[in-house]
Amino acid sequence: MESPVISFTFDDFPRSALLNAGAILRERGLAGTYYASFGLMGRKTTTGEIFTRDDLGELVQQGPEVTSHTFDHWVILACSQPRRPFLFVSIGRR
Repeated sequence: MESPVISFTFDDFPRSALLNAGAILRERGLAGTYYASFGLMGRKTTTGEIFTRDDLGELVQQGPEVTSHTFDHWVILACSQPRRPFLFVSIGRR
């Protein structure tokens, strides 16, 4: 490889990732990877407003990579044994 490689990723896909950072990347001919947790869609969290359904449609049209993690945004390492069945249900919902 002759030049360095950098990867821009946006965990939980806050709206600002699309509207601000995504716009900057597009202006430069670049794209990021957006990790969407569909259980957070349309909510407000500590990272700000999370993507909306319309945001997701716009992002898919633009063409960067969109992927998901658990629907309900479980923290797997903190998941106690009695709650693990709910974790597997969440994984199946994504």
